[in-house]
Amino acid sequence: MAEFANPEQRKRIQEAFERLAGRDVGPLLDRAFDASPNPDLALLNLERWVMASSNPAMQVENLLLFPSAARLMATLMGASQPIADSLIQNPELSGLLFEPEALDAKPTVDSVLAEGRALLKAAVSFSHRLDRLRFLRQRWTLVTVVNDLYRRWDEESVWRALSDLADALIALALEVAAEEYRLRRSVDDLPPLMVVGFGKLGGRELNYSSDVDLVYVCPDGLDERQETHLSRLAELLNRVLGDRMGRGALYRVDLRLRPYGGAGGLVRSMRAHEAYYRSYAEGWERLALVRSRPIVGPPELVERWDAMRREHCFRRKVGDIAIEEAWQLRARIEEIAKGDDLKRGAGGIRDVEFFTQILQTIHGADHAAVRAHATCDALRALASAGVLPEDDAFALIAAYRFLRQLEHRCQLVGDVQTHSLPTDPAQRRYLAKSMGLRGWEGLSRQLSSHRAIIQSVCGRLGRVRQDSPRERAIVRLGSVGPLGAAWLDTLPEPDPFYRALIENEGSLDRLARLLAHAPVLSNLIGSNLSLIEQIFSGEIEEEADPAARVERLRGGEPIEAAASAIRDACLRLAARWVLEPSFDLSERLTRWAEASLKAVARRVGAKFGAVALGSFAIDEQTLASDADLLLLIEDGEDHRAAEESAQVFLGEVGRLRTLGSPLTVDLRLRPEGRQGLLVRSLDGFRAYEATAMEMWERFALGQCRLL
Repeated sequence: MAEFANPEQRKRIQEAFERLAGRDVGPLLDRAFDASPNPDLALLNLERWVMASSNPAMQVENLLLFPSAARLMATLMGASQPIADSLIQNPELSGLLFEPEALDAKPTVDSVLAEGRALLKAAVSFSHRLDRLRFLRQRWTLVTVVNDLYRRWDEESVWRALSDLADALIALALEVAAEEYRLRRSVDDLPPLMVVGFGKLGGRELNYSSDVDLVYVCPDGLDERQETHLSRLAELLNRVLGDRMGRGALYRVDLRLRPYGGAGGLVRSMRAHEAYYRSYAEGWERLALVRSRPIVGPPELVERWDAMRREHCFRRKVGDIAIEEAWQLRARIEEIAKGDDLKRGAGGIRDVEFFTQILQTIHGADHAAVRAHATCDALRALASAGVLPEDDAFALIAAYRFLRQLEHRCQLVGDVQTHSLPTDPAQRRYLAKSMGLRGWEGLSRQLSSHRAIIQSVCGRLGRVRQDSPRERAIVRLGSVGPLGAAWLDTLPEPDPFYRALIENEGSLDRLARLLAHAPVLSNLIGSNLSLIEQIFSGEIEEEADPAARVERLRGGEPIEAAASAIRDACLRLAARWVLEPSFDLSERLTRWAEASLKAVARRVGAKFGAVALGSFAIDEQTLASDADLLLLIEDGEDHRAAEESAQVFLGEVGRLRTLGSPLTVDLRLRPEGRQGLLVRSLDGFRAYEATAMEMWERFALGQCRLL
C-alpha cells in the first residue's frame, strides 16, 4: 500500500477522481502508487495530467481500466518532474504508456533519423522543425526512462539509447540548420561539416542531463568564403541544439574541447586538427581524444579522425610521467570536489574513467579491442587481454554502473546536470526507493562499498618509483623538473633523454635553461625529435644558419612539408637565442622571414615584387613581429593578375599558419591601408605619394628595402 506523507492532499484528489469516475478509486491509488519513489508528488502531477485533458473523466476511466499503465504513470510522475511536465504538455505521449509494445523498441540512430525526417517533412516553418526535434527527444526519452526505472534495460543499454538518440538528433539538427542557412544566405555550395562527439557522447554513455561535448571539422583546402559559411552554420547549429523553446532545449553544447579551447576557431580543417594533436595537444587532451567519435560527416573525414585517434592515443610506448601527470590532474580535480560528488569525488565516476583511459593508452597499441570508446567495453577488453584481472574489471564495471545509475536518478528529478547527492532526508528516501532499496542507510552502504572498491583497484595502477631514471632526472632539473618531465613524456621513447640528463651535464644545463627562460618553447617544439636531439647534444649551437633549411624549399613540396620547414627553422633560432644570449636573433629572424616569404612566393608563382618595411626592413625582427610588406608591380604589368596573385599569396600564408607555420604578413602600411588595393604599380604609388600620402606614411617609408 502506498504511503502518502500528505493524507489531506490524497483525500482531496481521490474525491475529485471519484466524482469524475463515479466510483471508488482508492484501491487504484494504493496499488498504483506503491512503487512510486515520491507518491505525494506523483499524485499531484497525476491530477495536473487528468485536469489538463479535454476529457478528464475518460482519463480517470483509462487509469481504472489499465492498472499497469496507471502504475507506470505513478512511477514516472514521482520520479521526474520534467517527464511529468512533458506528459502533461503532450497528451499524445501518454498513449505510449497504454501500449506496452510501443515501450519495447529501443531507439537506434537509423530509426530515429527516419522518424525525425518524416516529422520534419510535415513541418511548415523553421521554428516548427525545431519543435518537432524537441518532441522527438521527449518521446524517446520517455520510453528510455520507463525501461530504466522498471529495469527492463540494463544501465549500459540506457546509456546507448540516450547516446543513439543524441547522435540522430544532432544529425537531424545539422540538416535543419544547413537547409535554413542555405535559404537565408542563398548559398548553393555549402561544404560538408563533420561533428565529433567527445566525453560521454563520444563513449556512447550519455546521461539524461549531459552536455554534449562537440568539435566541428571541415574539409581541407576551403577558401575563406567557404570557411566563413561553415563557421556561421556551426553557430546556427549551436542555437538549434541549445535554444530553449516551449519544449525546452535539445542539448546544452560545450565546445571547449576543440583545439586551443575557447580561444580557438569554431570550425577548423581536418589537417589543422591533425597538426594540433601532432604538435600542440597536451596530455589531458590526448586522454580526452580516447573518447572521441565522429557523429556525422563525410566518410573520408571520419576515417582520418579515427586514424588520428589511433595514432595519438594508442602509442607503442607511453612514458610513466604521462601516467603520473594524468593522476596529478585527477588529484587536483578531486581536491576541489565535494565529498558527495558522485563524478569527481574520491572513488567516483571520473576515477574509473581515468583509470580505464590510462590503461587504454598504454595497451591500445597491442590490443585493438582495448581501443573501445565505452568505458565498460574497454574494461572487458582489458580483462580479455590479460591486462587487468577479471575480478577487478568486473568489480569496476559493477561500481561504475551503480554510480552512473545513481547519478541518473539524481538528474531525473529536475533535468539538472548534478553529480551531488541530496541532503534533505525526504529526498534521500525518494532516491533510495528509485534505486530499488528500502532506505537511505542501505543506499549509503552500497555507495561506500563501491567507492572503496574503485579506490582500491585504481590504486594498483602504481606510482612512479623514486629511483627510476626519470625521477632522478626530475630531481636534477630542480624547479623546472615537472615541466621537463611533462614535455619529454610526450615523446615515443623518453627514457634515453632521461638517461642523458643524468649522465650529461651539458644536456642537463641546456634543457634547464630552455625550460627556465622560455617554457613555452617546450610546447612549441613538441615531439620534434631532430630538434630535441640537437638541443641535448649541443649541435643546436653549432648550426650555421637555420634559415638555409627554408631557402632549400623549391615550391613543389607538400604544404605540410613547407609549414614544417618554416616552423622548424624559427624554433631552432628561438632555442639558439635562449641557449646563447649573444646570438643575434633579430638579424637571423629577418633572414628567416625573407626566406619564408620567398618560399611562399615560389609556391604560388607570385606576380609582384615586395618591399620590406619597418623592423623587417632594418633587420630588427622579433619572435612576435609580423613581416610588414608593400607589394608593387612595374608600370604596364597586368594589375588584375597581380591582385589575384596577392590574394592567393596571403591565402597560402594563412594555410601554412593552420599547419603550424609562425610566419605572418602585414599589408596595412600600403596606400589607403585596409581599404586600399593589395598591389600598386610604381606610377600608382607615385601618384598616391604626390596627392594623398600622410606624414606618418612618409616616416614609415624611411625604413624600407627591396626584397
